Amino acid sequence: MEVQSNYETDAMDICKLCEIDYFQAIKKFYDNDEAALEFFRHHGIFPKSVICPRCNTSCYFYKAQNQWRCPQWHWVQLKHKKKKKTKKYCNFTKSDRKGTFLERSKIQPWKSILFCNQVINQKWDQALIKDYLNLSSQTLINCGVLVYEIAESWLAKQEPIGGNGEEVEVDVTYVVHRRNENIRIRSRRWLFAGTERTNKRKFMVALNEGQYRDTEMLLKVMQKNVKPGSVIYSNSGNNLNLSSMKCKHFAVDHSKNSGNSINSHIHTNNVQKLLCSFKDTIRQGINPDNLQQHIARFLFFSSFDNKKELLHHFFVEAVNINSFGSVRRQTAVNGQKHSCYPEAFNANLDDTYSENILTEILKK
Repeated sequence: MEVQSNYETDAMDICKLCEIDYFQAIKKFYDNDEAALEFFRHHGIFPKSVICPRCNTSCYFYKAQNQWRCPQWHWVQLKHKKKKKTKKYCNFTKSDRKGTFLERSKIQPWKSILFCNQVINQKWDQALIKDYLNLSSQTLINCGVLVYEIAESWLAKQEPIGGNGEEVEVDVTYVVHRRNENIRIRSRRWLFAGTERTNKRKFMVALNEGQYRDTEMLLKVMQKNVKPGSVIYSNSGNNLNLSSMKCKHFAVDHSKNSGNSINSHIHTNNVQKLLCSFKDTIRQGINPDNLQQHIARFLFFSSFDNKKELLHHFFVEAVNINSFGSVRRQTAVNGQKHSCYPEAFNANLDDTYSENILTEILKK
C-alpha cells in the first residue's frame, strides 16, 4: 500500500493568485489526476493535512484509497485475559473529498477541472465536453448546476457599484420569452443592467413581465445595486425616478441627442454594449426561469480583464461550496424541475471548429 507522508498546513502554501489560460489548462490537466490533485490542494479544495480528533496526531494520506488515516495505536486490555494487552490502531479515516463540493461526486479530479474550465468561458460546447470527457448526461447536468451555483455564490458577495461621483449607465432590455404549444408568448423576461464607465464594474437583474415599467421596482433595484452619490445615465424611456437616491440623473433621448456634439458625454453606449455581449452568450428559447443563473455566469467571467485568472478565482470561490449534494443539485438528481435544470446548458460554439482545436492541443 502506497503511503504519502503528511505535512503541516501553512497559510503561505495557499495560492494567492495564479494564471492559467484555457488552453494551458487543457494541456496541463488532461488525463493527469496528480496535477489536478495538486491544484486542488494548492487552492484549498482538498486538505493538505488532517489532524485526528481522537488522538490529536497528524494523519497519513493513503493515495490508493484517497483517504487520510490516523497512524496512532494504543495498548488495549484483553477482556478474557486480564494480564495481556494487545495493540489497537485508531480507526479514524477521512475521505479526501469530505466537506468539499466533490464530496458526493465520483468524477475524476482532472475531468472536474476541465469541465469548469470550459463552462466559465464566454462560449462553451456541451457536446464537446460530453465526448472528450466521457461524461453521462446526468453528470453533465449535476456538474453544470454546480458551476452555476458557485457563480451565484460569487455574485452574492459583490458590492454595489458607483458612489462618490462615479458615472454609471443603466438600461433595460428584452431578453427571452416562452411560448406555449400554440406559438403564443406566455411570459417575457427583461434585463435591467448597469455598468461603471471607469472601473467597468457591473450589475444585472432579471425582471418579469411588467416589472421593467414599474418605477418603484426599478428604484428598489437601483438602491440595492448602485451606491448613493453616483452620476446616473439612463434611457428616457425607462421612466426612472431617482430623486430619493441623492444622485445626479441624466436621461438620454436618443431621438434628440443622436449626433449632437453638445451632449456627447450623455449616452448609454457602454451599458448597451454590455447587454449585447450578454445576449451573445445565451441562445433564444432558454427557460426564462434560468436567466439569473446565466447572469451570474456572465458577470463572473466578464468581471476579470485577465482571463488567465478565471480558473483561480473560480476554485477560490468553490471552497465555500462544501457539499455536492445541495438541495438544488439534489433535485437535478431526482429529475425534478428547478431553476437550473436543464436549459441552463447551451452550445454556442461551432462543434467542428472546437473539436479541431482541442484535438490539436491533445496531440501536443
